[in-house]
Amino acid sequence: MTLTRFTLPRRAWHLALHAAVAVATAGCAGDRLAALGDRIVARIAESGAEVVGVYFKDLVTGDSLSIAADVRVHAASMMKVPVMIQLFRDHEAGLSSLDDSLTITKTFESIVDGSPYELGAPDDSDTTLYRRVGQRESVRRLSELMITVSSNLATNMLIEHVGADRVTATMRELGADSIEVLRGVEDTEAYRAGLSNTTTARDLGVIFTAIAEGRAVRGVSGRQMIEILLRQEFNTKIPAGLPPGARAAHKTGWIPDYVSHDGGIVYLDGGDVYVLVVLTEGGEGHDDYAEELIADISRMVYDVVRSSAQPRPTSSAASTKTLLATSDHPMRRRLRGWTPSSPKMRAANAVGTTAAAASAGTSLPTARARAMAMVTALSTGARCTARLGPVAFFARAMMARTVIVPSEKTTDQTTNATRVSRRPAPPASATGIIVLESATEARSSPIRVFS
Repeated sequence: MTLTRFTLPRRAWHLALHAAVAVATAGCAGDRLAALGDRIVARIAESGAEVVGVYFKDLVTGDSLSIAADVRVHAASMMKVPVMIQLFRDHEAGLSSLDDSLTITKTFESIVDGSPYELGAPDDSDTTLYRRVGQRESVRRLSELMITVSSNLATNMLIEHVGADRVTATMRELGADSIEVLRGVEDTEAYRAGLSNTTTARDLGVIFTAIAEGRAVRGVSGRQMIEILLRQEFNTKIPAGLPPGARAAHKTGWIPDYVSHDGGIVYLDGGDVYVLVVLTEGGEGHDDYAEELIADISRMVYDVVRSSAQPRPTSSAASTKTLLATSDHPMRRRLRGWTPSSPKMRAANAVGTTAAAASAGTSLPTARARAMAMVTALSTGARCTARLGPVAFFARAMMARTVIVPSEKTTDQTTNATRVSRRPAPPASATGIIVLESATEARSSPIRVFS
């Protein structure tokens, strides 16, 4: 049954929250996440919010927590993220270009009967475009305004450009099976007809996870989307619960005294990466407490992630050896410019992810997804530490502009000790070697990573 604020009184809703807490973990984090869920539910109960949906996923460990995450709510401006994904996908596919330009207009047609309606500057969070009606602006710039300052005018122009039905279809492809992007903003006739954009915390969690792992849009365009989200100018919700140095690639949503949302990807110093979505609905006075509630939930999640950071769960059958060719090891540097679509990255994925998966005792898709999440974290400036196991080491190697070659392994017949051959010799430009090796399988082949 779908729970909404229209079907449950407040007390019944708060009781239902306890039954709507779900924890998924591959390790020993279940008790910790369950306790986090209890604390969040208690905070929601005292807040006065009528409906709250929460979705959290650690992109390094795969652990997740959801609280009423399948409750459908008004999407507000959260639907602008799917629109951005469609725009960047079309650009990568060559269907259109982000450098194309559109004529700025404030007049649009209702999806109900085609009747015209206009957007007004007083009701928009950005007014710059209204002074330029009749001029042209690039799709790239409109996308930036749609996300960073939540421009409704830019949003409506871009939805007309790509088509709302195509946006929803792409979200289904990414695994978001509930979100509905039907229309632009301020379509009063559609609202009266019950046609509004809706979503769930889980669907937005799936979408942000796909962005973080490079599945929503691949290549340089995927990184550019994250950079736009990092430039978000409204930072009084999830970012307010984070310490200095943490970065949130996120999007907010707000309808006065009704809806207050925030969701995105959080990058912590040290390589932790997680997705957090908090959606809230309420009545009169909702604005007074919603932002503080979301910030508090963000702080709770951060505290749990950080408190469990030493050590992070890894396979007991896996060990990691790091051999430094020089003191300037690539894992100690913060490097930029490495893209998932580059030839070296493709080679790394083809050879190294398989070896990392075997070494970490996990599946290839999981290893690949976690590695890509680590690449994204490192490209935003997170510091490297040696605590996340083989998959994370491999991801860091990819960030260090690496090529990967097979490593030879021999057995010393006298000592019966396994040795890693130094042949072939590292190229002159090498700054480090990483060896990933199973501690339980003497015959497993490690990999060597040369910068």
